[in-house]
Amino acid sequence: MTENTEPSSPSHPAPDPEILKSTIRAMKQSEQRANNVPALIKALLCTGTCLLISITGNAIQYWHSTNVEREYFATDNGRLVRLAPTSQPAWSQNDAMAFGSQALATAFNLDFVHYRSQISSLSPRFSDEGFVGYVNALQASNILETIKKEKMNLTATTGAGVLVRQGQMSDGVWFWTFQYPVRMRLVGQTTSKPEQSLFRNHHPAC
Repeated sequence: MTENTEPSSPSHPAPDPEILKSTIRAMKQSEQRANNVPALIKALLCTGTCLLISITGNAIQYWHSTNVEREYFATDNGRLVRLAPTSQPAWSQNDAMAFGSQALATAFNLDFVHYRSQISSLSPRFSDEGFVGYVNALQASNILETIKKEKMNLTATTGAGVLVRQGQMSDGVWFWTFQYPVRMRLVGQTTSKPEQSLFRNHHPAC
């Protein structure tokens, strides 16, 4: 009679302690990295936001530094007088209208003795083109010839001006256009010419 022997279970080798420690350490490091991801993303978002704010601030500062509105001043006996840029009105509309009225009244009140100096003194009140046009108008209308040859005086009265246009010219200079009713008459020692009525446009620039 033979004895029945039970098969023995296979034996498992004991795990290496060093491998176990290394595996546990790797798992802990992976867990720590996973826990650090949200904090890292938050830090990156904060850094990106700060960088965007810094770039925006630098851009605004650069724009302000390159688009400075300059102001100019002159001195009058030690007193500073602000000079307006030509793209803006330097005077009020009423001042400009009064200047135009005075300039026309002076331009069309001439006498046969001093007409040369009177005309020359008006040059600063006109642009170069405007002054040439004024002299040409006196010649084309025979007013200048009549003053010289017939020794007559030119008198004129100027009515209230009316604003026609205002704005900036093509070169950016501010301007007004006023229209004035003018009545002119040539008067001599013994005779006088009929009164002439006309409208004159005057363009005081800034």
